[in-house]
Amino acid sequence: MSLMALWTLACIKAPPPVVAPEPLPVTVAAVVESYTERTVAPGAAEVIDPLHEVLSAHGLQPADASAATVERFTDLRSTDARLEALGDGVVLLVELAPRYSSQMSGRYRWTVDTAIHLQSPEGPEGVRELEVPVHLIYAHQKEEEAAAAAMPVVAREVSAVLDDWLQ
Repeated sequence: MSLMALWTLACIKAPPPVVAPEPLPVTVAAVVESYTERTVAPGAAEVIDPLHEVLSAHGLQPADASAATVERFTDLRSTDARLEALGDGVVLLVELAPRYSSQMSGRYRWTVDTAIHLQSPEGPEGVRELEVPVHLIYAHQKEEEAAAAAMPVVAREVSAVLDDWLQ
């Protein structure tokens, strides 16, 4: 009997994302911060593209923040200052801070500290902070690769923040 219940639960699908009643433009910024140096890099395509996919699935129109704005984030270390620099409208800011932990079973363990901020003109709409464990294979893989490897989990959390906001 328990095998039948397990088989039934395995067939349950994830609910579809909540879709916005009308297409809204959303300014997207993703940054990768270094724990060892005072650098902030804009998210690479491997980081930005999953965010665009999630926003599009929710019926929103992603628009990347200008490169000049994201480059200023090295001097703007607080999240509030970064959100203010991104301007009015709906803003999605994803801050990723990968840090190397250890080597385990031949793989390099990284932890990607992640902060997801969704803000609209009415104020903060959603904030999620999480730690995503990542295991990389090669020693030459650094912060950018760790951030990209964390994106499936981060994209799911962004989708949950958007679902909460759109409901």
